[in-house]
Formats: sequence, structure tokens, C-alpha cells
Amino acid sequence: MPRIDMSTWDIEDKATRRKILRIVKDLRSKTSYDGHSTTLVTIWIPPRTPVAEVSELINKELATAARIKSRTTRKHVQAALRSIASKFKAWTQIPENGLLIFCGWTQQSNDLEYWEIIPPIPIQKKLYMCDSIFHVEVLEEILKTHHTYGIIIVERDESTIGILQGSTIRVLKHIETYVHGKHGKGGQSQRRFERQIESAYEYHLKKTAEEANKIFLPLLNKLNGIIVAGPAFAKEDFVEVEELDYRLRQKIIGLVAAQYQGYEGLREAVNNAINLIKETEYAKQKRAFDELMEAMNVSPEKVVVGLQETMRALEEGRLDKVFISEDLDKVIAKVRCDSRVERYILLDSPEDAEQVAKNICRDLGDPKVDILDDSLINYILDKASDMATQVIVISKENSEHFDQLKGGFGGIAGLTRY
Repeated sequence: MPRIDMSTWDIEDKATRRKILRIVKDLRSKTSYDGHSTTLVTIWIPPRTPVAEVSELINKELATAARIKSRTTRKHVQAALRSIASKFKAWTQIPENGLLIFCGWTQQSNDLEYWEIIPPIPIQKKLYMCDSIFHVEVLEEILKTHHTYGIIIVERDESTIGILQGSTIRVLKHIETYVHGKHGKGGQSQRRFERQIESAYEYHLKKTAEEANKIFLPLLNKLNGIIVAGPAFAKEDFVEVEELDYRLRQKIIGLVAAQYQGYEGLREAVNNAINLIKETEYAKQKRAFDELMEAMNVSPEKVVVGLQETMRALEEGRLDKVFISEDLDKVIAKVRCDSRVERYILLDSPEDAEQVAKNICRDLGDPKVDILDDSLINYILDKASDMATQVIVISKENSEHFDQLKGGFGGIAGLTRY
């Protein structure tokens, strides 16, 4: 009886999201005993739902199931509901994030399966459904959840509007407005040019605000905050102009320095605002990566680098953290050459294993290959969960850390506990 408590899981963490996705896929793959009968029961229970209310629903559905005409369908639905009724008695109150129950005789296991899942964030939807599949849409919605921050970088004649979602930074709009430089003439001519320069500067600030309104207002309910950045006083001037919609102004969490525009400027702004966005995946990855880089300088003996060293340290339970670039997610296998040489290898396909093993074991004896998993990341996640090891998966979208991990560590590295 799988009971999975996700209440302490960090849904911003890429490795955690992969674990949830695997559970969703597993549940999605299951069908009723014959593939089409509506005998699989799904129940979504929001937080603060009275336990008595859920018990009453189960008993009511048991009574209703007795009237199902098909004898086989009736038997399977009743078996699922009786199992739910029996196991639900263990709950005296619904968890703070709610509860998901999946139960039924599945074609895949040829047995009665029962799943209880405490979701990682509170659910709002209530559902009771008998179908030929389990309904996991509520978990799929959770997978779409990210900490999302808008970023606006303002200079006198140039602006960048971007977004931070999870660990991904993207440029959404780049704006350039021609603003005269300072004029060297004196008298009325100088004052006239100064007025023109200030007028153009004010126009640029308003134009930036208009574009930000167009981009961010449709995302209003998803925005956790807005960071305004720029050099000198430009960022303060932008806020004081008050052309940004009042609902977006209420989302501003801080003003930070940024000397660049475009993607580099957005990354600079996010790094300078790191204390304002501590809970984002980007911030957590940065803290972990900073710890790795510091260890390289101060305690290099605590760092393992590359596939061989990292996998051996993981198998031995010595790793506190393991870092892996997402592009290394290939088939993972272990090759032994006549029991004397043992190596981990990554493959595009399991069919490649034999030839690769022969090349490795040339002149070293007969090769033996064990395919460990069709996904290196999934294999690491499974091992790490048994050993309380944190897994940090770095995607290409997080180009700063991705490039460092690929260039300096070959895409995989680890920090040992001691």
C-alpha cells in the first residue's frame, strides 16, 4: 500500500518535480482490470474536510455500487470501496495539504492497488470518480506550479523586461528609445535641449511601463513578485513615474542594481536580489553551487568529479549532495571486465551496451553488463532517497550553473559528507 507523503517536498526543486512526474506517469499508466470498465476509484479530499463527511461519501457510494448491473464491475467497485473504507479509518483528520486516494484492481498488477498521497501543496478541488483510469490532474497542475518573478531593468534609453520561473530566466521584451546626450551649448538653447532630453527620458519610462503592463497583467495571479533593476537613479525614477499598473506596483519586492541589459542584465538583477527570492529553485541551486565551488577551493578532498567517482561515492552512501546536468540523462549501465575492472557507462540505447562493453574490456577479459536504469537521473534519485542525499538537477535554461557544471566537472559532481 503506497503511502507517499509529499508535504515536505520542495516543488521548486527540479529533482523533486521529476519524482512527482514519475508517480504521475505510474498512476496514469494503470487501467481497470479489463481496460475499459469503470472500476478504478479516485478521491481528492481538500484540507479541512471533515473525516466524517468522507466516510459518509464512501458508505453512500458502497450502497450505490450494489445496484451496478454488471456482476464483475459491481464486485470490483465494491472491493475498491471496502478497501478504502477500511484504510481510511486510520485518519482522524485530513492532512494540511489534503489527501489523494487511488484504489482499484488494475490490469497492470492483476491485483487490488491502493495509493494514498499527501500532496506537496494544499489542493482546492474535491473529486469522487469511478473510471477505467486513475485521475491525476490535480498532481499535474501542481507540476505546473513555479515561483515566478517579473524583472524590469531600466536605463535612460534602454530597458529589458524578463521573467524568472523556477531556475529559468528569460528575456520577454527589449526596448530602446533614442534619448539625446547632454548638450554643450549655453543659454536658452541648453535649457531647451535639457527639456527635450528629460521629455524623451520620461517617454522611455512610460513606454517601459506600458510594455510591462501588457506582459505582466495577464500573469498577475502567478507572479510572486517583481524586481526593478537598473543603474544609478533610473530604477527609482521608473517607480516614481507611477505608470506601472497599481496592481503590479504592489508586487514590487525590491529595487536592485544592474549594469547590463538583456539576459546578462536579468541574471545580474536576479543574483543581486537573491535574498529577496530565497525560496526559488534558482536561489537554492545558486546556494548549493556556491557551496560546491567553495569546497573546491577550501576542501577539495570533499569534492568528487565525473561519472565514475560520483557514482561510486553515491553507491557507498558518502554523498551529501550530487549535481547533475540534465543532458546527461541517458541509460546508465555498469560494465565488469572479468571481475577486475568495473566502470559506469552512459548509453543512448540499451542495444549499444554490448559493443561499448567490448571496447572497454578489450584485453581485460570477458565483459559483463548490467543495465541499471534507462534514466541516470531516476537511478540517482532512487539511490539518493535511500541515503538522504540531495540531488540538484541543472537544466540548460540555467545557463550559468549548467556551463560551470559541464565545463568544470563534466556534467556530474558530488559533495561528500566528510
